Amino acid sequence: MLVETATRPLRDRLATHALFLGNGLIFGTWAAALPRFKEARGLSAAELGVLLLMISLGAVGAMPVTGLLAARLGTARLSALAGLGGAVALWLPVLLPDGAALLASAILLGVMQGSMDVAMNSHASAVERAWGSPIMSSFHGFWSGGGLLGSAVAGLCAARGLDLLPSYILPGALVALLSIPALFLRRLDPRSGGGRLAVPGRAMLGVAALTGLCFAAEGAVSDWTGVYLRSDLHTGADVAASAFGAFSLAMVVARLTGDPVVRRFGPVRVAVIGSLLAAVGQILVLLASGPLLVDTGMVMIGGGLANVVPVVFSAAGRLEGPHGVAAAATTGYAGLIAAPPLLGGVAQRFGLPAALLVVLAGIAGLAVLAATSRGLRPPGPRRHS
Repeated sequence: MLVETATRPLRDRLATHALFLGNGLIFGTWAAALPRFKEARGLSAAELGVLLLMISLGAVGAMPVTGLLAARLGTARLSALAGLGGAVALWLPVLLPDGAALLASAILLGVMQGSMDVAMNSHASAVERAWGSPIMSSFHGFWSGGGLLGSAVAGLCAARGLDLLPSYILPGALVALLSIPALFLRRLDPRSGGGRLAVPGRAMLGVAALTGLCFAAEGAVSDWTGVYLRSDLHTGADVAASAFGAFSLAMVVARLTGDPVVRRFGPVRVAVIGSLLAAVGQILVLLASGPLLVDTGMVMIGGGLANVVPVVFSAAGRLEGPHGVAAAATTGYAGLIAAPPLLGGVAQRFGLPAALLVVLAGIAGLAVLAATSRGLRPPGPRRHS
């Protein structure tokens, strides 16, 4: 039974779970309602690409600054403020006209999402240290659950024939409610009254590289597997949808059950074995001749990669606090931005199977990097509970 003690801050943990759920809800809502948004605004593929790029640039630009602000405002308060801002920013693209106002709203959405990502992971790292055992996977499990919830709300609104606005207003209001409890956290929210940009140490650079590679792999699998199934294997839309559902569900389940696994085997083994499992799953997808093998492969990829990001963020917070989390998150989003054009170029020249082979090589490289990363190894004996 979870109780509030001198070493186990239950209120902080629950409020941080709520932050992760809200952040995932923003992501899932935006992604799931994007096709309807594109159609309603009459955007071309190029215009939508520019809009998505603005969101990514806003997130990446905000992350290093968030490390500075966390030292002044505290990670819990900054997470809550970014969550409240993110709720409003989720509404603006639907409410504002096209042109500069729409691009500005996209940048603001990215800034809020990126700031919240860094601040809440920093606070989660502090909660984990106070808890005394690995619990970061459960936080990221709530993030994945928020993504599924956002997708479900957007799908329900579309199925009911509701206007586009409720698809954003309802989740945004829930994000605001989920963010409020963190405003009142003080116990694990010390403020130094200052802060400055810091150059990451060697161990932190390795951890940041892990984050970039893992984000790139996750994004590539999500973006390109469905396209590969439809264009190269000529499967139905239902097979592509079930493959992504298998990937997402496996990731949620693996994260919600990942804390005991990390406690038992340690972060290095979890990252290495998980990456190898994902690599085998990617091979199955490439060799698949039917939906069963595809779904099996996607379950292995989702379950294998699920706990790599949590253990990496945990290590980043342990090494360098909010600055470390900011460095890891920035590198992660940079991987997300760099992967699509790289894989698109490979697919254009050599075909989609070749692009997915690049993804396979990246996942294998993730296992090697995790095995050799000094920053991923916790100092001293791990505590068990």
